[in-house]
Amino acid sequence: MSVVVGNGVSTIGAYAFDGCTSLTDVVLGSGLTSMDSYTFMGCTSLAGVTCLANTPPTIRPSSFEQVTCNNAMLAVPLGKVSTYQTAGY
Repeated sequence: MSVVVGNGVSTIGAYAFDGCTSLTDVVLGSGLTSMDSYTFMGCTSLAGVTCLANTPPTIRPSSFEQVTCNNAMLAVPLGKVSTYQTAGY
């Protein structure tokens, strides 16, 4: 299952997708500025995140709790890879 978070969303609240084990891909809109704790907690099938924001959103360390991110792919806007790397993504 894929989810698109619209460009008008600036914050994704705590536990928004908690336990959504069928979630495989998510597209985060260009207006996203932050994600609260445990936003994607337990989304064990999450394999790809596309973030369209030119400025990396603030993400709490627990935003992806119980998600194996080692094999997940993060896609960011063209020319913004170093900006995301500097932010610690």
